[in-house]
Amino acid sequence: MNKDFYEEMKYIMGEEVDEFINLLNEKPYEGIRVNTNRISVNDFINNYNFDITKSPFATNGFYINKSLGLGYSEEHMLNLFYIQEPSASAAVTILNPKKNSLVLDICASPGSKSTQILEMLDNTGLLVCNETINSRVNALKENINKYACNNVVIINDDTTNIANNLEGIFDYVLCDAPCSGEGMFRKNEEAIKQWSLKYVKKCKELQEVIIENAFKCLKKDGILVYSTCTFNKYENEELIKEFLDRHPDAKLMDINVNFGRKSLPIGNYGYGLRITPMDKGEGHFIAKIKRTNGPINQLKQIKQNIISKEALEFINNTINNKDFYLYENNKKVYYGLNPFYDINLHLIQNQTYVGEIKKNRLEVSHEFLSSNYLKYKNIIDIDDNDLKAYYHGDILNKIYPKGWYVLRYNGIIVGGVKSYGSCLKNHYPKKLRKNY
Repeated sequence: MNKDFYEEMKYIMGEEVDEFINLLNEKPYEGIRVNTNRISVNDFINNYNFDITKSPFATNGFYINKSLGLGYSEEHMLNLFYIQEPSASAAVTILNPKKNSLVLDICASPGSKSTQILEMLDNTGLLVCNETINSRVNALKENINKYACNNVVIINDDTTNIANNLEGIFDYVLCDAPCSGEGMFRKNEEAIKQWSLKYVKKCKELQEVIIENAFKCLKKDGILVYSTCTFNKYENEELIKEFLDRHPDAKLMDINVNFGRKSLPIGNYGYGLRITPMDKGEGHFIAKIKRTNGPINQLKQIKQNIISKEALEFINNTINNKDFYLYENNKKVYYGLNPFYDINLHLIQNQTYVGEIKKNRLEVSHEFLSSNYLKYKNIIDIDDNDLKAYYHGDILNKIYPKGWYVLRYNGIIVGGVKSYGSCLKNHYPKKLRKNY
């Protein structure tokens, strides 16, 4: 055990330090979060046989006695749950974004917290999720697209650029900052050996920039939640105290939840929240801050542009939804609940990707054909055997009039097929088939 780390934890944990150090040798908690965009918690519990115990950290979160292959289960293929360490859901629970609000997740990849926000928004409002590091964007995009919601924008940009372009816009901002990851030690033994105070303080320097940018994006009376998965005081209480010292328009809010414990005092401002292995979690710090003064700005809407006839024909033939927006750029077509906005940042995806016009036809995306929110005109109910065949990429030998259809299994939309009159051609993405 690194001596500096032990001394730091002794300062944080007090008399519990030895219990804490011993718990670092135990297995980490494992859990799932039910995807309430697709199924209710009660229906999930009543219809699927999982060895789960309720977690206190989210209304739809559970501890699970995880077996091998959970990620390859039928339920996971149907996107009925997200695999997530239970206490990692605490930050979004404390953020508590209301329906129809504008939300920014400024450090979003791989998307566990973004998808939790989407569950709480319930396909209302707008979520903008950002990942600065290029190599981490694909994981974020994949997890967001599995949720097939119509109210999310993905960007890949520096947080300073975001603050300069989106100042005073958001009702809620989540800043789950990159950190030294002391709360991940039970998952990665090598991380303990590599730990140093020098690395901790380097992380703090980056966090100071990110929280400033995150706060700037809040409108007046907006709520910021800052969180880390680390224990030391430098990246947590000390950072927040210094931030509050710089910002008289920032108020530290009380956190009233039935989990975790009070943090160390944050100067004379109050307390944040800590979660430790003694609290049946891995390791988190959370502070909730209100912006008491500042601008209230609005996003600039892109004027309605011309949509290809192929896309319009497909959309009109496929869904019954009435109130929506369309946008086309470089032959790529997007659908959304919100207007499309000119945010002058590096966009990865602008609400729901419908598909791309190639050779006078529309190549349709899986996410447009797998939403539980869209009102599809042509639905085919399938059984267990059909579902397995679909996920294997097989053609379904069913006869339907020519055209596009979506498959539905036990009330859950699975994905799209195209009928050629004699069979249904599979449009489940090849890259997903390989995983199963």
